[in-house]
Order: sequence, then structure tokens, then C-alpha cells
Amino acid sequence: MTNGKSGYWNVWWTLAVLSALVGVMAVLLEYFGIIRDLGLVIGVVSTALTVLFGLTASTRTAVSSLRHEIVPVLERIERVLNERLPRGPNRLHRAVLAESVERVGASKRLRQRQGEAAR
Repeated sequence: MTNGKSGYWNVWWTLAVLSALVGVMAVLLEYFGIIRDLGLVIGVVSTALTVLFGLTASTRTAVSSLRHEIVPVLERIERVLNERLPRGPNRLHRAVLAESVERVGASKRLRQRQGEAAR
């Protein structure tokens, strides 16, 4: 009933077990004739609640387990991306700035050559 990985108590599993126990007790009490037809109603309702609580509990447990499996994978992807991508905006900024300066210098040299050729 507890999930050892996440360290919390899944209340939905507890509710599923309790509603199943109520259903079994209702069936036994009806069998011995103590609560008669009310036992059928209690049994049907407790069966429906057991299924509902069980589905909710299993979904919550599955999502919790999936989270514990996915987080390390995402951390590994983040680490690989950090290693392969340029560090911070400064390095990228400098590369773009250097390329822009080179283009401006090239266009100035081209204009100078065109001016010299026109003379």
C-alpha cells in the first residue's frame, strides 16, 4: 500500500481494500440472514466503490512510478544538451558579433575597391 520509491501512503488503495472488506462483511451478514436484502445493495455498492478506488489507486501509482523513471532520463538529456550547446549567451553573442564585424569590414573594403576602380 505504500510506494517505497516516493514515500507516501496511497489513500486510494486503502479505500479500495476497506470497501472490499465492507462488501465481504455485507455478503456474510446477508448469508446468515442478519441484514437480509440490504446486504445485496451494500455488496453491489461496495463492489462498485472497490473498482473505482482500485482504478484511481493504480493510476496514481503508475503515474508516480512513471515520474520516477522519466526524471533521470530528462536529467540525462539536459546534461547532454548542456555539454554540446554553447555556454551562455556571451559565447553566442561574441560569435554573432564577430561575424557582423567581419561582414561590415568586408563591405567597407569592397566599397573602397569600387571607389578606387571608379577613379
